[in-house]
Amino acid sequence: LSEVKPWDVSSTAIRELAHSHARMGDVKSAMRHVDVFDEVHSAQLLIEILALGLTGTILKEREKLGSNFLTGVETNPVVQGAVNEVVEFIPKLGDWAEHVRQLPQKTRQQCFAEAFNELLLSCGRAHAVKVSFRVLEWMEALAIPKDAFTYEAIGVNVVKRITRLQKVWDLPQAPEDKVCPEVVFAGRSNVGKSSLVNMLLNRSAIAPTSSRPGRTKTMDFFDVNHGHPALPRFRLVDVPGLGFARVSHELRERWIALIGGYFVQRQSLKVVFHLLDAGLCELMPADRELWRLLAQAKRSDYELCIVLTKADNSVPSQLERFANIVREALRREGSDLAV
Repeated sequence: LSEVKPWDVSSTAIRELAHSHARMGDVKSAMRHVDVFDEVHSAQLLIEILALGLTGTILKEREKLGSNFLTGVETNPVVQGAVNEVVEFIPKLGDWAEHVRQLPQKTRQQCFAEAFNELLLSCGRAHAVKVSFRVLEWMEALAIPKDAFTYEAIGVNVVKRITRLQKVWDLPQAPEDKVCPEVVFAGRSNVGKSSLVNMLLNRSAIAPTSSRPGRTKTMDFFDVNHGHPALPRFRLVDVPGLGFARVSHELRERWIALIGGYFVQRQSLKVVFHLLDAGLCELMPADRELWRLLAQAKRSDYELCIVLTKADNSVPSQLERFANIVREALRREGSDLAV
């Protein structure tokens, strides 16, 4: 094997041999073939091996156990052994990360995105949420562009059960506080909040969407993973959009009071996801209004995460420019929130 060159036709056979070992669940034998290739192809083969190994193990266990497979997948010793191999071997990507990052963006996506996505999905099938986020960290480290399948995989991994609790017009109607962590999605009207919520929850229409701004008129609470044996329970909150929705001044002011009161009073709140339209590449008055509500809450026990939506209408340089605009604007605001 040490005499085979990456460009030799035999390399195809070696790659298939590694794949076959992985499909049979023998990841350690498959890993013996990784260093035969150059840095980039070694990294690519490593991800393929881990994805095929975990997927193959899950399929074999599912075939053996039938309907009983899902009831204890997170404690299945064979599946967890395959998950542990992902944890053991994926740090080896660090040996080749610099070579991968030097590839053109399109090449990185073509070579690595599909294998990473399959590995993410397999982590989800194994209920290994923490490991799936470790895989995402390596996507970041190698600068692998994410696609729609990546984000779908994240949703599939984290969300298994969903219950819409209630629609809230006034805070006293909200579900009981301090039950589980809450994350809220907020932003300007028509920025894509409900579409993002539907994607992350892996549902097509659980949150109302429309080309007409202002479809979300209440604060909607979703209970996620309640009663699931392995996945963390949390609540996702979708709030009305601020800005140019075609509603009365009275209703708009009512929304502002509802959202501002939520930021002040809700002790379960852990993360505020503020969605910004990357296609516009500028901050709108409604965006600054949201920051004002956060500042007035005078709390430092939750984090702010900026989400750039509609990125398909922007080029990477425009996205980076807009991100810098947002960072500078937040710095000038003097916000104590972690970003």
